[in-house]
Amino acid sequence: MIYLLLGEDDFSKQSFLKSLIKPGVDVQTRDAANLPSAEELSGSDLFGGRKLWILRQCIDALDREAWLAKVASSQHDIVLVEESLDRRKTTSKQWLSDKRISLKEFGVPEGSELSKWTTEHAKSLDIAWSPDLTQYLLARLGYDQDNRFGEGTKPDLWQLHNELLKIKTYCGGEKPDHSAIDLLVPENRDAHVFAVLDALASGRKQEVINLLSDYFSSHDSTDEKAKAIQLTAALAEQFRSILLVLAAGAERMPDQTLLSQTGWKSGRLFIVRRNASRFNQSKVTDVLQKLAYLDVELKSTARQRASFSI
Repeated sequence: MIYLLLGEDDFSKQSFLKSLIKPGVDVQTRDAANLPSAEELSGSDLFGGRKLWILRQCIDALDREAWLAKVASSQHDIVLVEESLDRRKTTSKQWLSDKRISLKEFGVPEGSELSKWTTEHAKSLDIAWSPDLTQYLLARLGYDQDNRFGEGTKPDLWQLHNELLKIKTYCGGEKPDHSAIDLLVPENRDAHVFAVLDALASGRKQEVINLLSDYFSSHDSTDEKAKAIQLTAALAEQFRSILLVLAAGAERMPDQTLLSQTGWKSGRLFIVRRNASRFNQSKVTDVLQKLAYLDVELKSTARQRASFSI
């Protein structure tokens, strides 16, 4: 059987690959630089054993029709693993529509689908779990709202899996509560920063106040001054991104050039540009100067108090 796995959900891809590994199966993983020949993929070894061939990011190196003609009848399982294909291209359409290939798509779940996945996965790990714990855990990680991260960041299912394993080990057979999640799962404060920035850009003043109140009233060991320093630094980073996009727009810099120079993904550029459309360079520069001044004041006061305590 030949499979084509697509999508950004690496966790579910790995789970699918594990399901193909049977006793006695020899697993071989290759990339385009070490691509096995069609004869190797379809032939039998000296002992006649079955193999699972995992070929990562190899499609561009293959002549689809000639390759499939040689390997389609292989006794081995052959899995082509790609993050994405450009569906506008004729070659991609041919790969996706070829009946000799079993297509499996693994998109990262978000919103209600992410909540469903988390609850079901927790139960599959034999954790005494409930939907309210899912919502609390997702809020702790910043995944409780669609596009909460803002910059094109997808939920990390590996992170969720590992957090659930920690909770299971800590609680044993007992049902976890919110205090256990608080103790074991670090809060993702970046989520608050992106939400604050979005509310600021949209002029939703009351929402900004509510978000800041939630941020400073979160129950952890960090004092308010340290939280203020962290928030100031994170907001400054976001406003610098906005200033960069505004400057690039003024110079009519192509998107591909900007993405190449910054290392951003297109999703991040889309969101930063959306927020940038609500500001001008003068306003952003003014905000950055004020944040720099606030950062100095906060850190100076912190140092003065530290010196006094010593």
